[in-house]
Amino acid sequence: MSDNGAMDMGIASLALRAYGTYDAVRSSKEAAATKMAAAKFEADQASQQAIQAVAVSQRAAAGVERETQILQSNAIALAAASGGGAQDPTIMNIIANIGGEGAYRKGVALYEGEEQARQLRLKAAADIVSGKISANASLAEGRALAITGSAGMIKDASSLYAKYGYKPPVTPTRSQLNPGANPVLDAGTPTAPSYS
Repeated sequence: MSDNGAMDMGIASLALRAYGTYDAVRSSKEAAATKMAAAKFEADQASQQAIQAVAVSQRAAAGVERETQILQSNAIALAAASGGGAQDPTIMNIIANIGGEGAYRKGVALYEGEEQARQLRLKAAADIVSGKISANASLAEGRALAITGSAGMIKDASSLYAKYGYKPPVTPTRSQLNPGANPVLDAGTPTAPSYS
C-alpha cells in the first residue's frame, strides 16, 4: 500500500473514531433522558397512588361513621322497643361506647391511608433521586467516552504525523519562477521586507 493510501486509511480511521465517540456521547445523553423520564413516570405513578390511598381511607372512614350512626340508631330503637328510654344510663353508655369505637375505627382508617400515602410520596421522591443519579451516571459515562475517544484520536493523529509528517505545500519564490530576478527583492530581509 502506498504512503498516500496508508495515510488516507489513517485519516478514515480517525474520522470513524470521531463519529464513534460522537455517537457514544449522544447515546449516553439519550440514555440519561430516558432514565429521567422513566423515573419521573414512576414518581408520578406513586404520587397518584398516594392520592388514591388518601381517598380510599376517607371513603372507609365515612363508611365507619355511617355504620356507627346506624348502630347507635339501632341501640336507641331497641331501647325504646323494650320499654326503656334513650336517657337511661345503660343505654347512654352503650351509645357512647358505639360512638367511641366508631371514632377509633374512623381514625385508624384515616391514619392508614395517610401512612400509605406518605410511603408512596417517599417512593416518588426516591424515584426522582434515583433517576437523577442514574442519568448523571450515564452523562458521566458519555463524558468519559468523549475523553477516551479524544485521547485516542490525538494518539492516532500524532502517530500519523510521526509516520508521514506534515509537509506544507511549498510556494515557489519569484526567483524560482523567474530565475533572472533580484533575490533580495524577492525574499526581502527581516528589516526591509519585500513588497513588490
